[in-house]
Amino acid sequence: MKNVSLLKELNDSLPSFGVMGVPGTGKTTISKKIGEILGRDVVNVDATLKQKTFENKGVMPRDIINNEGELEWRKYEKELLMNQFDIKEKSVLDFGGFGSYDIGYKEVFDKLKDNKVQTVFLNNDISVSIKHLKGYDAEAVNPLTGEKGYQNWARRSGYVKDAKKAVEEGKTLEEGWIARHMGTLKRVDFIYSKANYTLDLNGIDWSVDAIAKKVIMMIAINNLEKDEKFKNLFNGWKKEFDAELKSKNNIAIDLITNSKQK
Repeated sequence: MKNVSLLKELNDSLPSFGVMGVPGTGKTTISKKIGEILGRDVVNVDATLKQKTFENKGVMPRDIINNEGELEWRKYEKELLMNQFDIKEKSVLDFGGFGSYDIGYKEVFDKLKDNKVQTVFLNNDISVSIKHLKGYDAEAVNPLTGEKGYQNWARRSGYVKDAKKAVEEGKTLEEGWIARHMGTLKRVDFIYSKANYTLDLNGIDWSVDAIAKKVIMMIAINNLEKDEKFKNLFNGWKKEFDAELKSKNNIAIDLITNSKQK
């Protein structure tokens, strides 16, 4: 019970903040875990944009994309984010795949800062993202466009350079999907420069729980004055991180040892 009341106090002390990162970092899953730990609402930006589009235009984003092209959708998406997207107090924003990763969305980042919404960029080695993308389900439906993964890849492959090249080389859907995301990975510097904080995960495939707690600690450390009341809580989390890292290292050592024995 002590931790429950302490977490509530921690939640009340922190501003609204959002999680962003390249495909494969697990933004949605991590955002949900943060909301679960703090007991606060999680705002899925893609789902909210979808709802606002239907309310205002009577159509879905996929209709605009299919009939007018993705460029027109991105223009409208930016308009929604700037003028009609209400930031709820004390929320966690899951930025999903929205267009803030494009340089043209500088104004959106500025508005987030004006609304005192802080952002954490999850920075990890590309190998971890690709590992997660390899588990991608080609039949999974994109929450914003309503397309299955293979449909999204096929549509984009006509003008996304990396994906088009994959098609020409006769690569598999999985390989093409990974290639399609390489363009986003190349824009990391822009995201890095606009986020309030960058959480460097050092190429380690941390558990969702660990990353969520690391994000919360980063926000807390940068927003709360020196307050001893959360010290024991955070020290407990750090012990969890150490144990998880030790476990991963032991697994790596076992694999190397077994490999040598063979």
